[in-house]
Amino acid sequence: MNEYEKELKQFDDNLIRPTAVAPLVIIVAATIAVGYFLNFTFTRNPFFIWGTVALLVVFTITTFIPQLQFTKLHKTYITIYHLFLIWVVVFLMPVLSSFLMFWIILSYVAQYYFKKVGLYLSMLVLAATLAGGMYYQKLPYDTEHLITAVVWFVSILSGSWVFSSIISGTLQNRGLLANKMIRAEYEHQRILSLINGMSDSVIATDENGIINIYNSASMELLNTNTGLSNQSIDDVLHLSDINRQPIKIIEYAKALKNPVARIDLYIDIDKNDRRTLGINISRTTLFSPIGQQKGYTFVLRDITEEKSLREERDDFVSVVSHELRTPIAVAEANTAMAQLQVKNPNAKQADIDKSLNNAHRQILFLSEMINDLATLSKAETSKNKIEIEKFTVDEILNELDISFRPK
Repeated sequence: MNEYEKELKQFDDNLIRPTAVAPLVIIVAATIAVGYFLNFTFTRNPFFIWGTVALLVVFTITTFIPQLQFTKLHKTYITIYHLFLIWVVVFLMPVLSSFLMFWIILSYVAQYYFKKVGLYLSMLVLAATLAGGMYYQKLPYDTEHLITAVVWFVSILSGSWVFSSIISGTLQNRGLLANKMIRAEYEHQRILSLINGMSDSVIATDENGIINIYNSASMELLNTNTGLSNQSIDDVLHLSDINRQPIKIIEYAKALKNPVARIDLYIDIDKNDRRTLGINISRTTLFSPIGQQKGYTFVLRDITEEKSLREERDDFVSVVSHELRTPIAVAEANTAMAQLQVKNPNAKQADIDKSLNNAHRQILFLSEMINDLATLSKAETSKNKIEIEKFTVDEILNELDISFRPK
């Protein structure tokens, strides 16, 4: 049995537990006392009247004392209540009186615990009580009294049936509602499991910025071990821009008309720890029979390392572009020079060879650089080991001297 079913069962048991029925027993005792003063009781014996009233009151008081309760012995309580009512109907009050209306409540309690069997047994006891009461009170079994007895019996039976049907329908509706609540709770827990399984921080707030849902990644991002529920998001998420100007994220979210994604916000964990955040903000609106609920969903991700790598990549591309451009320019210049020298009849072959050698050397240098980039790319995208070789720095410096000294 799940928590919702337990709560509903507890609620229904509370409706008819001894302490809940106690006010009804007090009403019965008060009715007997008032009937005695109004000369409405069958017997005028004060010992019977006040003894019964006192016994009812004492029994009612004992139901509030746990040590004196019969706990969950429902049969015992129902039997005692029936005996009390039989005693009152037969020996104290007129048997064919409105006092019999109390039997409707009694039959409902019997039906609640023992279904239709409890109702049928209670009605059977009522019929026997009517017959015994008429006999004890010496009412003639003529047509008038028999019709009156039958009318009372049918009225109580009908009232009990209608009352029980209404309550049963209510309990059935409560059962359907409980099933819906169980399914809703299941879906809620499943969504929470999905959210907690995300590596990104997810925080959901109401329209005032009060946090109602968050995942474990949020606590890790904010470097906290305490819960975030019912706290303002601005109190736990201290955001700022690149100029360290504070940003109230909930005010920013309220001004948005469409979902937005930003990667230029920062969070200060402490004085020496500033992180760059990627944040997605969206407005959520839920419609339900009880009203409209608004709020915001924030998905946050620490992109400090990612942004640093992006900047390093941009710098790397810029440097590589420059380094590639230089040998290409030198090779192109030497090739053009060689072309001019070939057209000049007075040009020396040695000068032409020198220009071509310089161009060839730059092309080889460019080829080596491209091979190095390919090797680096391969190393970053695979787990292959890089072969490390020794080299002489003087050779590189000499090559650079030969290439750039003429300029």
